[in-house]
Amino acid sequence: MILRSLTLLRFRNHRKLVIAPSLGANELVGPNGAGKTNVLEAIDFLSLGRSWRTSDMGDVVQEGESEAYVRGEVEEGGITRRIEVSFRGGGRAVLLDGKPLARLSDLRGAFSAVRFTPEDVSLFRGSPSGRRAFLDEALSRLSGDYLLAYGRFRHLLEERNRALKGGRWTPLLETLTERLVVEEERVEALRGRFLERLEGAFGTLSAALLGEGREARVRLKRFLEPGEDFARRALALHLSQKERDLVLGSTQAGPQRDDLLVTLDGREAASYASQGESRALALALRLAPALIPKGAGRPVVLLDDVFGELDQERRRRLVAILPRLGQSFITGTTAHVAGARRFHIGKKDSEE
Repeated sequence: MILRSLTLLRFRNHRKLVIAPSLGANELVGPNGAGKTNVLEAIDFLSLGRSWRTSDMGDVVQEGESEAYVRGEVEEGGITRRIEVSFRGGGRAVLLDGKPLARLSDLRGAFSAVRFTPEDVSLFRGSPSGRRAFLDEALSRLSGDYLLAYGRFRHLLEERNRALKGGRWTPLLETLTERLVVEEERVEALRGRFLERLEGAFGTLSAALLGEGREARVRLKRFLEPGEDFARRALALHLSQKERDLVLGSTQAGPQRDDLLVTLDGREAASYASQGESRALALALRLAPALIPKGAGRPVVLLDDVFGELDQERRRRLVAILPRLGQSFITGTTAHVAGARRFHIGKKDSEE
């Protein structure tokens, strides 16, 4: 996938910004506070129709204005499409080739992106919820089937949790539990297939960033191991824990309790890896989905202040692997990538 052009109007601190990126590396250079991350956020809106920075769409509208607008011309397989996102009154509208989208999931086939931000350096040492969020987002960007299956699962989980707050087991809870395990099986199967593909890409990138001879692996710690009669075993597990669920008012077992475990040289990265190694591993994990799709379907890479998180040797290694990742957008206070198209972000945005 390629972003051919990007236009921002009254988006965050950008009154008007128009850029025509190169097919390879693009650097957004400027002082802190110039709005470089805002450009990456706008590109990400074209991918999922939402922001990793805020759930309030009013936040992206420039102060003193009533609406904002993002437009991208994207290309995949020789076909160019136009994605437009407008923000007004705390809401958002998304158009694809001039037609409103009923579901944000329909954007997945038009444009996709993966990103790394400074907050990701704590991915391994943080809570499991952060790693699950990475897994669910990465899978949702690549698989429409997962996006739908996970949405159904979350809806049923929320229904079951509301019913559990009643404090007693009812026929409704029995039915919801039976329906829940069907979606759990789908979610776990799709996660498992994704992890099989992710591990190879993660191993390739971690070796490139850490150096040959280091072995990094990623696996999914599941609430229930896959295999025959998964739904029957999952139902039995839920029923065995129903008293606990009723007391706590929420479902204690399920895919919402899974965790991603990363090891380096056979030991858990969270406790074994140095700070520099942890940053490199977090970067490799974030970028790994970019190597999974083949050909034109490969997502665009967004790297926010990545060079500020790496030592000199790993900066050199990252620059060396950038051509393998396709089109990329990199923010920083100074330039790092020779041959990149450079955009100076500030009061008067310009291209070098």
